[in-house]
Amino acid sequence: NLADTPAPHYAMVGLAVELTPKAAADKITAQVPLLKDAALRTLSGLTMATLLTPAGQDGVRATLTDQAQGIFGKDSITKVLLTEVVVQ
Repeated sequence: NLADTPAPHYAMVGLAVELTPKAAADKITAQVPLLKDAALRTLSGLTMATLLTPAGQDGVRATLTDQAQGIFGKDSITKVLLTEVVVQ
C-alpha cells in the first residue's frame, strides 16, 4: 500500500542485491527478510507519483542500498536494484 490518499494505490516491487566479492551469499540470503521489511517501510511512505518517476526510483534505490549496507555491512552489499515496479 502506498501513501496516496484518499484513493489508495498499490505497488509490487522486485528487488535484487548486488554483492561484493567478500560477501557470504548464504548469510545474506538468510537475512533477506530484514531487507524486505525495510523496503516495505520505505515504499509505504511513497506516493504513486513519486514511485513512477525516475528520480523517485533512484531515491528508492539509494535508500534501500543504505539500509541494506546497514543490515549486511558495506563490505557485503554494493547496491540494491529494482527489478520491476508495478503500480495500480
